Amino acid sequence: MANGFLTTSELDLQNYKTSLKTFLSQQEQFKDYDFEGSNMSVLLDVLAYNTYMNGVYLNLIGSEMFLDTAQLRESIVSHAKELNYTPRSRTSAVAYVDLTITPTDAPDSIIIPKYYEINGRTEDNTTYFFTTDEAIVIRANNGVYKAANVAVYEGNIVKEVFIANASARYLLQSANVDIQSLNVTVKESNTATVETKWNKETFLFGLDNTDEVFFVQGAEDHLFEVVFGNGDIGRALVDGNLVTITYRETNGIDANGVELFTAPNAVQGYTNIAVSTVTAASQGAEHETDDEIKFNAPRYFPTQNRAVTVEDYIALTKQAFPSLEVVTAYGGEETEPKQFGKVIVAAKPFGGTKLPTPLKNQMYNFLKERSSISIDPVIVDPEYFFAEIVTEVLYNINLTTRSPRDIQALVEETVIQWGEDNLAKFGSDLRYSKLVKAIDDSEAAIISNNTQLRLVRHIEVDTGVPFRISFSFENELRRDVSATRRIYEDTTSTIESSLFTYNLNNIDYLAKIKDDTQGNLMIVSTVNGVVQLLKDKVGTVDYTTGEIAIGELIYEDVGISGILEIYGKTRKLDLETNANKILQIEAEHLVVVVNGIRE
Repeated sequence: MANGFLTTSELDLQNYKTSLKTFLSQQEQFKDYDFEGSNMSVLLDVLAYNTYMNGVYLNLIGSEMFLDTAQLRESIVSHAKELNYTPRSRTSAVAYVDLTITPTDAPDSIIIPKYYEINGRTEDNTTYFFTTDEAIVIRANNGVYKAANVAVYEGNIVKEVFIANASARYLLQSANVDIQSLNVTVKESNTATVETKWNKETFLFGLDNTDEVFFVQGAEDHLFEVVFGNGDIGRALVDGNLVTITYRETNGIDANGVELFTAPNAVQGYTNIAVSTVTAASQGAEHETDDEIKFNAPRYFPTQNRAVTVEDYIALTKQAFPSLEVVTAYGGEETEPKQFGKVIVAAKPFGGTKLPTPLKNQMYNFLKERSSISIDPVIVDPEYFFAEIVTEVLYNINLTTRSPRDIQALVEETVIQWGEDNLAKFGSDLRYSKLVKAIDDSEAAIISNNTQLRLVRHIEVDTGVPFRISFSFENELRRDVSATRRIYEDTTSTIESSLFTYNLNNIDYLAKIKDDTQGNLMIVSTVNGVVQLLKDKVGTVDYTTGEIAIGELIYEDVGISGILEIYGKTRKLDLETNANKILQIEAEHLVVVVNGIRE
């Protein structure tokens, strides 16, 4: 038989059959044979189909051999394991609360036990269970027994028990385990009374055969497996040892935002327990996706548990703190003023906008141990900008059965989803052409859209006291050189704030801040339909750099949220961010106007 009569690099059933038929027709015994008009055609179909299925099977096997092309999660996790990378598990939401206990007597101390449970309730009355992860000793302070800033983690406490033997596999049974919460203890036997706590490790460096440690690795179906030492690196288990693994089984992101807490369970018999919320629940996260593992694992491996480059800081931080949604890092020489010898690390937690102070401290200590002696990590919160989008959509009413309200809702949904897919990450820029294309593509009947953008910065203002504002839009701003001299009467401006209450001569005005096109900021107010200038030159704007500086002003009131919004029109249609800035699209800054025509 001639070699290579089948083209095995192609997965095409008809080509296989044609190749088989061509080969047979060239054989002496099958010359002038009618393959299509005989049962031989059925046999060729079977042979071609068998060849095709073998080709598909081998192609799938070949794909699963490499991290980049693997499709099965089990294969992806296995390849990541070779890079010493453990995929992120579900992560518990954490809230910070103050617990105040009012006893009926005066004990020396009150101990809140580890895994003490409190209830968290959402506004729609969904209840989640939160627990402490360590015992807390409270002593009286002026007669008050109060534990301040206690971290409580969402999830039910689950305990699994294994009996060690040479073939045992310590596979956790819940796919919703938070592996950061693992607590492993070992007894010599099921009759022993003494149990020893074993510690989690991620690297082998410095371990010997006496270290009581365990490792965690990913397994099939979003499960995780606990692995113990082999007697050379890490102490080995002995047949008959009783292994107890305790962990939190969590709901992940579902518990983010919970801020109403109660303590239904007594502590040492005391039932009068008040819970006040310091920080609402955040940092709850879902399992790491297949694509995230493919991206993160190769970048984590080169770090070798040390932070040298900014990529090292990002990879190590994301691996060690799975509650962080996005992380960025950059040298202190890139900041203003410059901070030489510093590496700035900014991160956004799942379900939140700012990093709680305890988490910042943990991140600092973790990175400091892995940084060179001359480098000091600095942990900062992201700075958030928002895109105000006002779009006028024109559509052909003859091409759709949707109402204007339906199209408006569709465009709003499209824009919000586009923002989630393309923005809300460090360094993500809003590209105007892609946004307007997404709007046009949201409904076949849309003919065009006229979309206007402004950058928005939210400022948390301390009301009733002198307050300064200083920040940069980091985009060149559009300067309206055609404006009138009495610019405060114009309806448009480059810089404009939301309304706030400003007191002048003991009269409260509903006012806003605007620019005068000359680089100065002023306060104006509309009284009986007439725009009045209340105070001139309260600040400056640099149209080239986008820097805003507003001197000390007393804001009597800025609204229920305590947020003053400052809008800026950029010279370019694209909106760009850098460093620790995150650009987002929110529904409150989106206006969609729909007009229909007949064509």
